[in-house]
Amino acid sequence: MKKGILFSMLLVFLLLIGCSNSADSDSGSKELEDKIKDELKIEAVIPDEPFEMLSVIKHNPPIDAGMKKVTINYGIKKGDLKPEIDSQKEKDQWEETNNAEIWYGIYQGEPRVEMNISDFTVENANTQKETEISGYNVQMSEKKLSTGDVLFTDVNLDKGSYSFTFYLNKDFTKEDAMEWLRAMLEQLREK
Repeated sequence: MKKGILFSMLLVFLLLIGCSNSADSDSGSKELEDKIKDELKIEAVIPDEPFEMLSVIKHNPPIDAGMKKVTINYGIKKGDLKPEIDSQKEKDQWEETNNAEIWYGIYQGEPRVEMNISDFTVENANTQKETEISGYNVQMSEKKLSTGDVLFTDVNLDKGSYSFTFYLNKDFTKEDAMEWLRAMLEQLREK
């Protein structure tokens, strides 16, 4: 009897921990979406699964009224901060050199998706195919590299755009990338 009660208490405790971690993750994504909306004046959707966020960088335009974008890198095997930005001094130097602000990271890891959210539309001269996904026109192109295949996709909104670079391999295929993109665009459409 006591073992059953202890097991039940442990189960409830584990469920509460799982729910609180999920809520923290949702809260962090919501805060980042709001920050991007404030900066770029466009709706933002920040997927937080199945990959870990490695970095979030806001790129500043060279002139005050210039075009802005935020780059979010997702990956697996998240490690330590990259050595070149390990201290505040190095981070400040990196930001000044790159005319950018590091909002999160930059962590080491195995890249899977780079997502750029911009306050301007994009035209990709290398577009090989156009398709509709979740009501959005998606421009696509693929490139084979020695490190693996890369899939580039661009989605223009009424104001702004999303551009994605998917790093493909046997564990993350083109089909996986398209499903990730479809789920993300569904969330964007619902905003």
